Amino acid sequence: MANPPSPAPPPASRPQPFKHTLGHTAFELLGITVAMTLTSLLLYRCVHGIGDAWEIDGTSAGNSLALVLAGAVFSGYLLADLGSGVVHFSFDRFFSIDTPVLGRHFVHPFRRHHSDPKDITLHDFIETNGNNCLAACCVLIPLALIPFDYTVGWQLFVVAIFVFASIGTFATNQFHKWAHMLHPPALAVWLQQKHLILPRDHHQIHHTHPYHTHYCITTGWLNAFLLKIHFWRFLEIFGQRVLRLPIFTEETPWEQLAGSTAFAEREEMASLSEPQFSESR
Repeated sequence: MANPPSPAPPPASRPQPFKHTLGHTAFELLGITVAMTLTSLLLYRCVHGIGDAWEIDGTSAGNSLALVLAGAVFSGYLLADLGSGVVHFSFDRFFSIDTPVLGRHFVHPFRRHHSDPKDITLHDFIETNGNNCLAACCVLIPLALIPFDYTVGWQLFVVAIFVFASIGTFATNQFHKWAHMLHPPALAVWLQQKHLILPRDHHQIHHTHPYHTHYCITTGWLNAFLLKIHFWRFLEIFGQRVLRLPIFTEETPWEQLAGSTAFAEREEMASLSEPQFSESR
């Protein structure tokens, strides 16, 4: 039997959100610069490898590698969506805002987002995307240092899938931000309508009681499938029974705290001329 949820501290004792210092902003800017530089380098190597295959082994080999690269683009985007969901679920459901290191910097922002979902729309480009770029660097740096042979199909695929997963990862918070904006840029609206990035109405399902589904926030493509196979319930049981992570439930749900804008945002989003929120989408 799963352990019963552990209560979180009452609202009055909840810590203040992490404040960005000049040093942290500079660190995030460095992460964005490194991530974009390494991504460009690795993409160049991938394309150059396909070019070498065309030149050395002929059109057939080059075309095969081009198909491998195309498959990696789609697979990497899906992997980013899955990764965003697992991270989102973990910090929504596991740990506590008092957990050392994780609590203040990761758990608290995720929980507070349910109380003030519009706060993310006030973040500038660096604050929105910096942390995700730093996370992507943990994958991109080793990929850049390992001497892969980009003319070998499986090696090209390994590099490319993680490169495109990293691109999706450091774009995730930007997509998430647009999903909470009443008036995102025209290009973002078009991408949302085509469901190439996270749509606003789709994401509002996550911000609707009981708040236990639709955790993927890159595109949301996997949300319906993961809900159907009870993936989040499995992950919860795995975290509790195997990893021994406690489930924390709030004494007062974040959405119900005094000053919460969560319900006002739902009314605003529901007023948009988009399809109504549906579990099946």
